[in-house]
Amino acid sequence: MGTVLLLLALAMPEVVAPLDETRARAAITGLIERERRLATVTLLSIELPERVLLPSAEYEVQATLPPGGLRAGKQRIPLTVRFADHTEKRLTASVALQIDGPTLVPVRDVARGERLRPSDVRQEIRAFPPGEPLLRTLPS
Repeated sequence: MGTVLLLLALAMPEVVAPLDETRARAAITGLIERERRLATVTLLSIELPERVLLPSAEYEVQATLPPGGLRAGKQRIPLTVRFADHTEKRLTASVALQIDGPTLVPVRDVARGERLRPSDVRQEIRAFPPGEPLLRTLPS
């Protein structure tokens, strides 16, 4: 019976802990910095999976673009946790993003279907509504 207990003790990982929020936040912030072009993107909140426990071994966290790219409001960001032994674990973080970027705003009342001239609009920096994608270039 003593042998069985010893084998069980050897098979258990050293220490486990939740995903380090600082590392996840840094990975997501890095993704935002690489992807933002014409807008300001602010990470308002981040929620990490609570039930995931990772070994205490060294690891790095990488964030990747979700399908459809970054959008204003709440969305899930795929994370990859890479350990020193080259194994990986895939997770998702729920984030809330605020995107402020160039928006065309009419300078006068415009009737439906009316053709606009450049003098009818001006560009302002405004918060994008939830679900609006991050602009990478200005439309032509």
